[in-house]
Amino acid sequence: MTGKTIAAVAALTLAGTMVFAAGPGSGRSERHGREGQGDRMARMAEDLQLSDAQVDQIKQMRQADMERNRANRQKAQTLAKQWVELSDKGDVKGAENIQKQLASMKEEGQIRRLAERGKFEALLTEEQKEKLEQLKADRPRPREGRGGDDEAPPPEK
Repeated sequence: MTGKTIAAVAALTLAGTMVFAAGPGSGRSERHGREGQGDRMARMAEDLQLSDAQVDQIKQMRQADMERNRANRQKAQTLAKQWVELSDKGDVKGAENIQKQLASMKEEGQIRRLAERGKFEALLTEEQKEKLEQLKADRPRPREGRGGDDEAPPPEK
């Protein structure tokens, strides 16, 4: 592969990572094992015994997140296309600048998701927070034991 092809694949991979890391409303569907927003919200409301006011506040937060994530995905896709164009033209500095912008957007998204999680948990009572922690501990971990797990048992000989 040429350097330009490798660079294009790297840029599109980074943009794709941002799309899938965007969280709720990011285009994931039930075929990927994700529940619809309504079903997930109803189950959470039941499990945590949320009040109607809490449900309304959470729905408003999630809607704002989805709109922001949609805008960020569009921006990332536009930047990725610009990156490919600049790479094809040999504009290394311009391509590096776009890579930095994409990396910054990814970091900002991670920080924003943590802040949103904090806002969500601030809406909960102490009992609901305890129940949430219990639910988190009980849910299956699909990637346990995969690559890089220092606690994985050694392979049998």
